[in-house]
Amino acid sequence: MATLNETIDAFNRKDYVAVIRMASDLLFENRNNGEAFNLMGAACQMLNKDEQALALFEHANRLMPNDPRVMSNMAAVLCNLDHLERAEELAARALEWMPNQITFILNCARTALKMNKHTEARQYILKALKIDPIHREAHVALGYSLLIC
Repeated sequence: MATLNETIDAFNRKDYVAVIRMASDLLFENRNNGEAFNLMGAACQMLNKDEQALALFEHANRLMPNDPRVMSNMAAVLCNLDHLERAEELAARALEWMPNQITFILNCARTALKMNKHTEARQYILKALKIDPIHREAHVALGYSLLIC
């Protein structure tokens, strides 16, 4: 039986199929393991299974309602699924908890871009670049935001 740390290691190695199997084992042991639901959801998201990921993140959110990682993960999937108002709300809530987390900032930017809020999106992107001037995803997002305006 895998541990939570081993499951996290598998995620970091990008072995998402293993993450799903290992997280399933963890959930078999304890159906109230919010971390396992979150990891399984993140693995499903990486495998482009957004509907399944959303259901798993919703379970994680019920178990860990103030976890900004879960909020941010849900926001990213909701954005992918074009549930933009809810994505915007969750991304902003996650960012309130961790205002310097670049992934959270870029989730806000991506959602703003999809909502055609280009000025707001660029402000988020520039905030991310102020924290990490060489962040690749932030530079890509900035380039994209300039192209679509």
